[in-house]
Parts: sequence; C-alpha cells; structure tokens
Amino acid sequence: MRYLFFVICLLYVIFSSLFAAEPKNIALNKDYTLVPEPEYRFTEDPLDYKQLTDGVKDKSLWYEQYRDKTVGWSSESIVDITIDLEEIQNVGTVKLFTVGGGRAQVEYPEYVLFLVSKDGVNYHLKGFVSPLLEGWHFGEYKSSLNRVSKAISCRLNSRCRYIKLLIRPFATMFFSDEIEVFAAKEKLSDTNGTVLTKSLAIEFAERLMQLNRNKSNLQNNINKSGLKLEELKMKLSGFEKRLKELRLDAIDSGKLNALEKLFGIIRAEYLNKLYGTEWYCVNSDYLDLLKYEDLPEGPKAGLKLDFYCWQGERSIKAFNIVNSTEKIMEYNIKISPIKNKEDYIPSEAFIVPRRGVYVFSKSTGFFVDPMVLQGGKPFQVKPGEVVQISLEFNSKNLQSGAYKSAVLVESNTKGTKENQLLPINIHIPDKVFPSELEFMNCCWDFFTRGNGFTKRVPSHAISDLERHLVNVTIINHSNIFETNRNAANPFARVQVSQSLMRELRRRKYADFVLLFLCFGERRQKMFGEDFLSKQWNYRFGYFIKKLVSEMQINGFSYDNFAIYPYDEKLDDDFIGVAEAVKNADSKVNVYCNSVGEGDADIEKAKDLVDIWCFPLGTAVKHPDWLSLAEENSKSVWSYGAPSKKSFAFRGESRNITSSRLFYRTAPIKSEALGLKGAGFWTYVYETDESSFNNITTRGHGIVYDGRNVPEDAIYEPIVPSKRWQQWREAVEDAVALKGHQNLLEEFMNKPEEEITSEYITNLRKRADKN
Repeated sequence: MRYLFFVICLLYVIFSSLFAAEPKNIALNKDYTLVPEPEYRFTEDPLDYKQLTDGVKDKSLWYEQYRDKTVGWSSESIVDITIDLEEIQNVGTVKLFTVGGGRAQVEYPEYVLFLVSKDGVNYHLKGFVSPLLEGWHFGEYKSSLNRVSKAISCRLNSRCRYIKLLIRPFATMFFSDEIEVFAAKEKLSDTNGTVLTKSLAIEFAERLMQLNRNKSNLQNNINKSGLKLEELKMKLSGFEKRLKELRLDAIDSGKLNALEKLFGIIRAEYLNKLYGTEWYCVNSDYLDLLKYEDLPEGPKAGLKLDFYCWQGERSIKAFNIVNSTEKIMEYNIKISPIKNKEDYIPSEAFIVPRRGVYVFSKSTGFFVDPMVLQGGKPFQVKPGEVVQISLEFNSKNLQSGAYKSAVLVESNTKGTKENQLLPINIHIPDKVFPSELEFMNCCWDFFTRGNGFTKRVPSHAISDLERHLVNVTIINHSNIFETNRNAANPFARVQVSQSLMRELRRRKYADFVLLFLCFGERRQKMFGEDFLSKQWNYRFGYFIKKLVSEMQINGFSYDNFAIYPYDEKLDDDFIGVAEAVKNADSKVNVYCNSVGEGDADIEKAKDLVDIWCFPLGTAVKHPDWLSLAEENSKSVWSYGAPSKKSFAFRGESRNITSSRLFYRTAPIKSEALGLKGAGFWTYVYETDESSFNNITTRGHGIVYDGRNVPEDAIYEPIVPSKRWQQWREAVEDAVALKGHQNLLEEFMNKPEEEITSEYITNLRKRADKN
C-alpha cells in the first residue's frame, strides 16, 4: 500500500510538472494592427481584427466552411501584422497558422520576418523563417494533405510588448486564421540587438533569399558542366554552410556583405575555369530579363551589334560585360565616329550608352531594369557579376544607307586583358518614320500627381514622354474638378479647375486627352445627393458643357479629347453617367476601359462609348467582343498592367499576358488585332516608390528617380527602365508593320519563347521588302 501511494505521488508530480510546463498563449484575445487592410472579399468581415488571436486555429481552409475564421489578402507585396501584448513580457515562441500548397494559387509565404519592440517604435529583428527554403510544398494542388494548415514557428526569446510579423506572400494570396505567442519558461534579459526599420529588415531578408537563389543556380550549373571542380564544390559547400548559419537574431550587415562578396568570387572562379578569360563581352537580347543569379553565355567569335531602323527612328542593342576575376574591375565605354563610305560623323549625337542596374522585384529577385546614362564615365563590375550595356541609336536625319562604327570596352584595371572591340553595323532603309502617329500610344502619365518625383520636374517628364512617342495623355480628376461648397448657386459649387489650363499647356506633346473623372461615391455627390436623378443630371450636364468650352478655348476640338468617367468599370452607373454626358453634348467622346461581364454589357453600352480600351488578353481571347465594340465606336485600343513586381513571375500558376514580353509586344499585338492604339498602367507611381532598389515597391511605374542614380553614372532627373525603352521599340514596330497583316498574323502565332529581338528585326526587314 505504501508502495502504491508512492507511485501515485510520483505520477502526480510528473503530470503536474508536465502541465505546468505547457506554455501559455499570451496573445489570446489581444489587439493587433494589419497593414494593409485585409481585402480578400470571400474572407473579409468585421471580425478580421479578432480572428487572429481568438484561440480558434487549424481553420485556415479559406476555400471551404472556415472563411469566417480566416483573414485574407490578395496581391500584396508585404503583409504587416503587429500584436500588442499590452505589457512587456517574456516571449518564447511565435506561431503563425497559414495555408498553401497551390490550390487556386494559394501558397505559403515565401518568408516571415519576426520583429520585437518595447515601445512600438523601435523594432529589433529577431527571427526569419522561409517555408520556401525549408522545402514546404509549393506548386499545384495535388492531394488533401495540402488542405491542412501549417504553423510557421519561430523562437524569439525576447522581452517585449509588441511583436511585428512582416510576411512576404509567395503568390497572389495569403491567409491566416491564428497567431499564437507563447510565454518563455525562463526570465529573459533586456538585450534585443540592433534597431532596424521595416525596409531595412525586408532588404536583409531579400538579400538572403537572393544569395540562396545565387547558390542554387551556380550549384546546378557546376553539376551540369561535367567538369571536375572538386575544390570549387568544396568552397560552395562551405558557403552554403555559412549561409545557413547566418541568424537574423544577431543581424550583422558585415557578415551579409562578406557572404555576397564570397559568392561573387566563387562564381568568378567558376566562369574563369569554364571560359579561361579574366573578363569578356557577350551579346544580350534586350527583351530578355537579366536576373542576378543568371549565369552568362561564354565568349563567342564574331561578336557585333547590328542596327536596323528607319530614318528618324530609334533602335536599341545590348551586350553584357562579365567579370570572371576575383577583383573589382573598372571599365570605360567608348564609341568610334560613324562611317558612311569615306565620311565620318561624331557618334555622340546618335549613339547613347546606358548601363543596367539591378533592382528588386517581389517575384523575381534582383534583376536589371533601370538604364542609367553612362556616357564615357568609368564604372565598376564586381567579381562574378554580369553588367548589361545598352546602346540606344537614334538615326535622326541620317540618309538611307549602310554605316559602320564600333564600341570599345576598355578595362582600367591591371590585368592580362585590356580591352575588347565590338563592331557596329547600321542599316537605314529608304523609309522615314512618321512625325505624327496614327497609332494611339497611351500610358497613364500622372506625372504631376501626388508626391511622385516627377512632380518636381514635370518639364523633364514631358521631354521623356515625347521621346517615347506618347500621344495620348490622361488628366486626373484633381486637375478637372474644383469645389466650393459654400457657393449659394448650386451650379457654382463645382467648377472646372483652374489647374486644367496649366495641365493642357504642359501636355502639348499629346494629340489626344482623356479627362479622367474617376467617379466614386464622393465625386458623384458633388452634383447632388441623388445620383443620376433629374437634378443631378442637370447640374452634371452644366459642368460638362463648361468643361467642353474650356477644352475648346485651349485648342482641343471634339476629336481631340474624351470623357473617361470610371476606371475599369462598365455597369449601370457607367451607363448613367455616359448618358448624362451625351445628353449634355452629344458630340463629346466617351471612353471606357472595361468590358464588364462581356458581350451583354458591351451591347448595353455600345451606343454610348466612342473609344473602347480592351484588356489585351481579353482582346486576344474574344474577337467577337471586339467586333461588337467596333460596331458603333470610333476607335478600339488595348491596355495591360504587368508591374515591376510581376515582371517575370517565378511560378507558372499566374498567367499574366506576356509578362516577359508585354512591353515589347503589346503594341504589335494591338496592331495585329486591328486596334488603333495601346497603353499600360502607369508612367510613374504616385509616391517616391519608383526609386532605385526600394524593396517594398508595389507600383507599375516604368521610370526611376534620378536622384538615386549610382555615383559612377551620369545624373539625369528621370531614368528609363528597360520596359519603357522596350515599349517605344514596340510602338515603332507596330507603326512600321501596319498593313503587313500576313506578318502580323505570323507574329501572333509565334510561340512566345521564340520571339527574340532578332526575329522582330527580321520581320521588319521582310515588311520593308514588300
């Protein structure tokens, strides 16, 4: 009996200690903030600010019966969740419950950063977890196993009150139903490490992810090479070990810098062993994406640059410089005079060298996009790095014929190889590019809107837009409406903005103006509380008449502008506003960039819309809708919006219309479809987020703030992206290929992977021979 009593007591002590060891969820029912607001409509509800700490977990199956337990986001670059524990506590482990596996493009996050703070202002980076690097299942939905939510767990061991989770979604959507924060078993010290801003924390993570991509790509190439590179493999293995050992709770930018430098040296050694040269140049297709981890082709004989363009047209060719030494190399680019028979012409006015700069994209990593003006200024190339040089040739008033030049790539760094010469062949046919385009080239050019950097230098933006052949401009509502709510006369409460005249004067480069009313509930109420009532229509019609008068005073006839009521909307509200416009003045053009639900909605609006602008993918997929829209309209255009963050999506699950080739092919495809123009969103993002290497950028902007230009480049206020340069090339090709329907149809049927710069050039040559 005594023995039994002893056993019972022992079991009691054991079980008591086990239960006492169970950590407490100190985040239960605590408040938290969400940036941005969760907006996935099938999970969005008023309880989104309770569900993540309500204690109900394992319910992240958003696509079934648990949507009301889940918080969801769509198409966000970073999701920021900050939990307030209400007092400073000893925090052990944090768990974030989420779901992925590929069904309906829902994936686990690419990574999660965990930061802690005592005051909610100064944050310390304490943890980094990447399901992608840990081998979680990413891809197509295949089994019920992928329907089970998983927890991303990170041990923080910190004294803090606030816990911030910075979540990088991998694909379109991210979902969570619960976050648990467990108290630490022991008392912790107050040391938390270096204070970091949100952007610096994300930059650290992205550089870490990029190093993993670099390592994986090089590893694969070494294995495929068939070379006996055991020593190099050992170096790469050691690099991989150091990479895994890098812990963010002891963040050290010096260690990260050292790892990046080490990888460059390892890659340079591989390239040197493979090709046996310190550095070399190689042709590059300008329409291809150049990612940082991509290994270049080797040196080839007969390297040259061939330009083919009409008189008064631009053309771009590119080549890469590859540094396969262990040291930083410095180079100069020099262009020889242009030779035509026995005559020599200075090349500076005709050929402009630009250098590609690596910037970050959510779905691509670091890739070349800004093209900084280089001129003859020397620049550096790191060990193992590939740098792209583009030569922008402007034929200007050169007569038809054959011309020759050369580009000298000169090394300023002591070594066995001093320079490399690339011949340049220029052919100008007996064709002149038109000074006035019939093709409507449009981008949403809000260069004076918001806090964007182009607002500081609108004259430079105007010059840049002219150089890229933009002939359709968009004036935003902020430069159209001017309100005076205190006016006694209701017709005086909404007037045409005084800034409209200034904007029209600025936009003389354009042949056509879209007046973007951007109607929403607030602007609808400007003309009366009862939207589309008789009184509302009367006041709105009076405003339209005043607006038309202002346009005509400034030299814009009915054929030179259109009212753009809503963005990407075709419903009863759009039809009501369009009818009100036509009732006020039947000659005014109405623009619509939506097809609604398809043919039924197009049918309803076809007598009201003068200019349609179809999403390019829709135009390709639904020629019957195009025909319906063309029945009564004056013109049909196309547009698209692949952003910088989705310029080249890593996965195949997301089908963006020609994400790789969009900017280079959209105008040509529009011409092939018989459309009168093409455009995209947008010239510049509203804020300064189009600056160099802004890790959190979400915008679709295609120019960069020149204030951030690298020191070894020439300053210019606005730096074009490769995409912006490609768009101009595509517009030129669309104009030149007009009427050659057999070639355009061939282009449309060409597999995307077979479309190259050389193919498009040959298409142009074939058209000119006809």
